Amino acid sequence: MFSDQHHIEKIREGLYKGNVSVMVGSGFSLNATQLSKSKGTFLTWQNLVQGLKNKLYLDKEGDGFQEADPLKLAVEYEFEFGRQALDEFLKESLPDENYVPGELHKMLLLIPWADIFTTNYDTLIERTREFTYEKHYSLVQTVADIPNSIKPRIVKLHGSFPSQRPFIFTEEDYRTYPKRFTPFVNLVQQSIVENTLCLIGFSGDDANFKNWIGWVKDNLGSYASSIYFCGYLRESQKRNLESNNIKVIDFSELFSYSRVRNNHEYSLKWFFLELLKPQSQIPYYWPEVNQENPLDDWEVPVEVKEKLSYRDNNQNGYRYSNIRDLFSERKLNSESTELLVKKWQEERSWYPQWVIAPRNARNHIWHETELGIVPYLTKLKEKIPVREYITVLYEFIWRLETGLLSLSIPRFKPLISTIEGMVNSFIESIDNDAHIKIKFGLQVDEVHMMKQRLVQIGFTLLNYYRENFKVEEIDHILSHYSKIGFEDAEQLAEYYYQQCLFTLSRFNYSKTNKLLDEWTENYNIPYWEVRRASIFIELRKYNEAEKVLLNALNDIRKRNVEGNDIELLSQESWILKILNVLKNRPGHTNLFNSIEREEFVKVLNCDANRIYEEVVTGVDNNLIKQQDKQNVSFDPGIEIKNMTFGNRSDRNFRNVIQIFKMIEKTGLRHRIRNTVFDKDRVLIASEHISHENNLRLAINNLIELGNKKYLQGLLVRETIAIADEETVNSLFMDIWESVKQLHSLKQNNQLDLPEDPRFKLLIEVLSRLTIRLNKDQLQDCFQLAVEIYLSSNEEKYIHLFGKELSNLFKRILFAFEKESVRKNLKCILELPLSKGDFVTDPIHFVDLKYVETEMVTISDSVIDSFINQLDHLNGNLKTDVLMRISVVSELGLLSVEQKNKVGEILEEDDFGDTDFYFEFIASNFLLDSKFKSSVIKKIKQFLEQNFVQIFGKPNVRSLPSPEERQFNELRNLLKQENSCINFSFFKDSICVLVENLNKWWNQNKSSLIKNIGMMEDLSPFPWIQYKRFLSTLLYTVSYDNSLKAKVYDIAKDILEVDEIPSSSILPMAVYTGFKSSEAAEKLIKYNLNSGEENKVFDSLEGILNWIDLIEQKLIDSIPSQAIDDLIQKVFLRQSPYLDQSLNALIHLIRAGSLSLTADKTEKLIDSLSNLYIETDLFKHAADSNYGTLIKEEFLPIRALTCELAHELYIRFKNEKLEIPQSLIIWKEESEKGIVPEIRKAWRDAN
Repeated sequence: MFSDQHHIEKIREGLYKGNVSVMVGSGFSLNATQLSKSKGTFLTWQNLVQGLKNKLYLDKEGDGFQEADPLKLAVEYEFEFGRQALDEFLKESLPDENYVPGELHKMLLLIPWADIFTTNYDTLIERTREFTYEKHYSLVQTVADIPNSIKPRIVKLHGSFPSQRPFIFTEEDYRTYPKRFTPFVNLVQQSIVENTLCLIGFSGDDANFKNWIGWVKDNLGSYASSIYFCGYLRESQKRNLESNNIKVIDFSELFSYSRVRNNHEYSLKWFFLELLKPQSQIPYYWPEVNQENPLDDWEVPVEVKEKLSYRDNNQNGYRYSNIRDLFSERKLNSESTELLVKKWQEERSWYPQWVIAPRNARNHIWHETELGIVPYLTKLKEKIPVREYITVLYEFIWRLETGLLSLSIPRFKPLISTIEGMVNSFIESIDNDAHIKIKFGLQVDEVHMMKQRLVQIGFTLLNYYRENFKVEEIDHILSHYSKIGFEDAEQLAEYYYQQCLFTLSRFNYSKTNKLLDEWTENYNIPYWEVRRASIFIELRKYNEAEKVLLNALNDIRKRNVEGNDIELLSQESWILKILNVLKNRPGHTNLFNSIEREEFVKVLNCDANRIYEEVVTGVDNNLIKQQDKQNVSFDPGIEIKNMTFGNRSDRNFRNVIQIFKMIEKTGLRHRIRNTVFDKDRVLIASEHISHENNLRLAINNLIELGNKKYLQGLLVRETIAIADEETVNSLFMDIWESVKQLHSLKQNNQLDLPEDPRFKLLIEVLSRLTIRLNKDQLQDCFQLAVEIYLSSNEEKYIHLFGKELSNLFKRILFAFEKESVRKNLKCILELPLSKGDFVTDPIHFVDLKYVETEMVTISDSVIDSFINQLDHLNGNLKTDVLMRISVVSELGLLSVEQKNKVGEILEEDDFGDTDFYFEFIASNFLLDSKFKSSVIKKIKQFLEQNFVQIFGKPNVRSLPSPEERQFNELRNLLKQENSCINFSFFKDSICVLVENLNKWWNQNKSSLIKNIGMMEDLSPFPWIQYKRFLSTLLYTVSYDNSLKAKVYDIAKDILEVDEIPSSSILPMAVYTGFKSSEAAEKLIKYNLNSGEENKVFDSLEGILNWIDLIEQKLIDSIPSQAIDDLIQKVFLRQSPYLDQSLNALIHLIRAGSLSLTADKTEKLIDSLSNLYIETDLFKHAADSNYGTLIKEEFLPIRALTCELAHELYIRFKNEKLEIPQSLIIWKEESEKGIVPEIRKAWRDAN
């Protein structure tokens, strides 16, 4: 072996850490390829000296007295002929354009140098870049190029042909160089401080070499890194260099002058080939080993080949021709296991300890698991000794964690029971080494190592348990781990980290704080301190987190003396990413504030920004698909758009779980202050894992994300409805306790509500869980909501959670049974009014039809306070008070005296923005002589309002608004049941109302025709309400032929506009005689079966209007064919508007308008049976749709079907018919219904 081979190995090791530079001298240019023999040849230093002499000394006899030092000769030449002549002499002596880069030039640029410095004037090295695609070298020719240059660089130290001057050549040039070109000197010196330097192409007498070594020695002394002179030297020159701490790689041992003519070329080729040696384990290429053999790419003389430390077929390292062979059934034995473990241990031994491995490395691990390894490992347990199996599992688990993989991924689940058995067996004897020794068949000296491995395997099992929220199993392991006196600092840190992550997943922030107090800081393991800081961040303790991160960063930087340690650079990069966000600099793409440093870190795969992007972009838009149809929201009766998933493959689950594994390993939280990382992808990932029975993990991540919109997208009604009872109960208990904790902190001003969204998000989740809670849990929720309401009424930040608190009240009261509503109504009525508009008064959510008046009592003092507030408050608060008084009145709890006081106040005030005021005053005061005149006046004013002013243009979309409430008020006021309204009192006002309706129609007709086909909704607001009101109005004016004719004219005009769906008007047309019943039925049937949403909806509205006219006794019956088609539509489960079809059937049966023939009965019963199966969420949980229905339709349609079954059940029972089995099944469904709306369907069943 070559005696200096150890130097070669040292250089190669440094090359792949990015800390070796090279300085190239003039001798290297002699290896270029000459284009023409007639156009000049590169001169050596000796030839150059002779050329100067020939020009200066024409008398050849004076050679003995001539100067031999080339630098002094150059001074003489410049003095004699001028600087321009000297430059021209150099260009003629070194004909750059007559040469092209040779093979050695190309090999030079393939080697991963940190920088290439050269003293050569020629352009051969920089021109070689054209032939090198693997690396990009930036070119530095002048001092001005240095600031913008990026490593690796080609640095021209002494000028460059043709015009980058001066060409450093004279003695004076060298004397003044350090001052004139200080940046170049500093650049080389900085490189020598940071990197190893190789010198090639120099001779021992080279002036360039001597001067540069002198400058380095003068300025750096012992601070210089290793410098290697690679070439041929005399013994005296060699000793001189070694005395100056320059190591010599002497090529003369390989290729002496006497044996090989091309010794310089051969030596450099050998040197380069050694540096390009194949099969080297380059850390930042892990786990791929460089298998490219440079002998295949270059012409290598036999004399060089025989000196190399490797051959053409060399295979260094432990490699396998087919890794699949190790996992075959026939190789379940110790021998194949030993090969497998040897491979894994070898790869683990040179893993560069990235915080997160780059994508290629993670993909390598993932693809390897596709080769049948899991079945192999499962069966292997019975084939080899336990201690060997522990080693196999340990290596496998290490690979899982490194690859950001999880036992939750389906392909790994067969291993879980095996790992559980191993870990449980271990922790039973965790504090008894003697038992462990016997149980696992260990030698005494193996016990400590095996305990550490089993602890680590247990941590991976804990990760799986946390992902699937297995509380008992987590507690079981952690309680046993508490008995360990952890000797390994990293395992102790992980023990605390696991506990913190677990308590955070349960939203137990106070317990997490206590754990942090117990977790002792230890900067000997700095990245575990980063993870500790991440818990501070999650608790919104940003100052503490920043302090820990800065200390960890300083410690890491102190350790990274050479600046190229991959583990420390990776840790530094991730800390900087976290700190930038913590300091409100999330947009910093350059973590190191140095382009050069950033590029170096990227080469080593340590750049946190790039690794982060690699992980999160695994979750892309192919994972989701957007539904075109609007879906029902969480609360029945409201529509929103939701996302649903397409492909949920094993690979996609791996991609989403990697995001959450990355967050845990790096300490980079989803949300830091107001910065949220990749919220859309986290939402996609969270919804994806929720479909894989990891609902709890998904919720935890979205609460950390801090965005209500995304949490709402995940926690739709269907998701909660099918969640298992254990998940719902544990989630309820954890969130209920957490809201109480946070509420206590809020009361003590220890919760920063503007910065911290957890409080409102947890309230929102709690409100959504109410659909699955039992009576006691709902009562606990109600009490908590009341506590928050009472303590927050004066709070300035109530607007930050007021809507969520309103939702909590609304959903609790919707889920309450009759008894609970009655029980809590007094409490609701006695609550103080909300001080602002941010919390809706809970009284608005009480359904009084389930309240028995004799069961409720409320003191007169409370009612008196309402009346007093009615007199003094304004705006929404006044409306809330009136609503409470209205409820008290409806319950019969308002005394005559109190009623008179209310009447007196209302005489003076107006309530224009409600939907119950006029009905209230009509019902309570219209027949009272004391208030009759004022009430009539108010009602007349209301009826005579100008519709155009009230409603504006009909093509303006709106959420429930004052205009909509006004329309509802009109319908409530004029509805048939309101016997207080005497038509004779209000005839003139109703005439004005009809005229205003007509005016509105004429003014907006053209706009409706123009825009109705362009609307996303069925029609622009308030067009639907307008048509509905016409039917209501028809009953009011039915006794006045003149007014009836005017309403008829409006209806007739609407029907004549073909562009506008108007089936809903047809019953009016039949009543007024404009259309025959047969013609109306034909048009309704046609539109009902058209499949066009607008027409189908309008036809169903027409059927409902027909029912209304029957109930008002204005029409005798509804046409049978329309009913048959409606039943057929339900029988076939036809969309759109299957829910409205069911609703129409319910109204038909309830109104007694449906004649049940045998055929109709059979179809309806079959429909109920089919819908029972098709809307079963539990059976179709994995499907985004089933049959003609999408999943978001299942619950509302199931609830309506249940209500239809109830109406049929009552009909059958009243007619004393045998109850079909299908109706009994639906009755049982309602009794055990998973959501309130299904349970409520049979509340009144006999």
